[in-house]
Amino acid sequence: MKPAKIASKKIDETKILTEKEFEKLLAYPELPEQIRLITRFLWKTGTRISESLDIRLRDIKIVDNRAHIRLMGKGRKERTVRIGKDFYEELTGYFRGKEFLFEKTNGRKFRREYVSM
Repeated sequence: MKPAKIASKKIDETKILTEKEFEKLLAYPELPEQIRLITRFLWKTGTRISESLDIRLRDIKIVDNRAHIRLMGKGRKERTVRIGKDFYEELTGYFRGKEFLFEKTNGRKFRREYVSM
């Protein structure tokens, strides 16, 4: 017996930000810098918020001027995303985490509720 096929949900394109809308969001003056950086990371990598907030520094390797980030995706599937070394250094310079890429000053990772303001 073959397993049942699960239909994937179709994405409502009206809910996807255009590049112009994204730039407008980043230009919002009251947007906290940590939210601005996390938002840029999400945009550049296409990762889910929970995937991004779980990234540990030990899962990042610099190869050929790019940061290769191993993460655990939905369904416990491992995958790798890449960002430029300059952006990676901007992130680590701002957040200064000891364990997580996105870490608060008290050493705890950000919670998705905070980022989803």
